[in-house]
This record gives sequence, structure tokens and C-alpha cells, in this order.
Amino acid sequence: MKFFKTDGILYKAMQLIYQLLMLNILWCLFSIPVFTIGASTTALYYVLGKIIRREEVNEFKDFYRSFRQNFKHATGIFFILCAAYLVIYTNLNFLKYTPGLSTLLFLVQIPVLLQVAIVSLVVFPMLSRYDLTVLNAIKIAWLVGIRHIFSCLLCTAAVAVIFLLVKAVPAAVLLCLISLTAMSIYFVFNNVLEKYRSLC
Repeated sequence: MKFFKTDGILYKAMQLIYQLLMLNILWCLFSIPVFTIGASTTALYYVLGKIIRREEVNEFKDFYRSFRQNFKHATGIFFILCAAYLVIYTNLNFLKYTPGLSTLLFLVQIPVLLQVAIVSLVVFPMLSRYDLTVLNAIKIAWLVGIRHIFSCLLCTAAVAVIFLLVKAVPAAVLLCLISLTAMSIYFVFNNVLEKYRSLC
């Protein structure tokens, strides 16, 4: 029966589950030092991009290749984003000490937080696909996120659905949680990123 052949639905579904499981494990292992999370995430998106585009994939070799090639820039971006989130957190935490200015400061910080979140969502998929400097990756990611805000909202909804699945089927979903979340994000942005090839 074609259902059970290598080009059948069941085989392809099982192959995808295996790939997501392996990528989830690789991401966790390569992220253990914490400061490597940016490079691990970029490598994860790189392999997922190949899977989505139906290219030949070797999970470990492709992951490690991207991790090594993008380590410097991805780590720099990761530290910049961490610093930005820390500043925003500090400012929001400071609101309780300035009751007279709390509303104004809150209104200033929330748009900043949203823009940092948009960059966080787009920058690593962008870096996994194109050879960019740190500043160019952040700038283009911001531009893409602002221009395609609906795609960002769609990604947020997809992530929310996945986290709801964790409650429904915790053991099964947790094994692929990171890779499944990343795949949902990359799937939404796959065609969008292609439009910005000329800028990269």
C-alpha cells in the first residue's frame, strides 16, 4: 500500500517526527552553556528551512555546520537581545518607585518591548538563511517584522497553540517542543524571507 511506502503519508509523518525529535535534542545539547542559545537557534532554523524546502538533510551535520558558521554573529545578537530585555525589565520594575511617572514610562516601554520581541522572532530565521552582519541582521529583521506584522501575530498564535498542546499531550509534545515551535515560525516566514534576498 502506498500509505506505508517511503513516499506515503505515514512514512513522511514519522520521518518528520524523528527529525523534530533529533533537532530538539541537538538544540538542548548545544544550548547547555546558555550563551550559545543564539547559535543553536540559528542552526535549528537552518535545518528546518531545508526540511520545509524539501532539500536533503543530515540533521547533525547540517546543524553543526550552521552552528559553527553563525556562532559569532548569532551569539552577538543573542547578547544584544538579552541586554535589551534586561533594560526593559529594569525600567518596568522601576515603575513602582516612580508612581507619578509610571503611566508615561509604561506607555514608552511597551512599544519598545514589542519591537524587541519582533526582532527576536525574525532575526534568527533571517540569519540562518542569509550571511549578514549583526547590525544588518537586526535592522532587516526589524524591517521585516514591522512590514509583516500579521505574520508575527500568526507566529504568536501558532506558538500559543503549541503551548496549549503541552497541557493536552505533555510527554509527546515536550519531546519536540522547541523544534516544533521553531518550525511553525519558519513555515510562516519562509516565503516572506525570500522577498528580502536583495537586501541581504
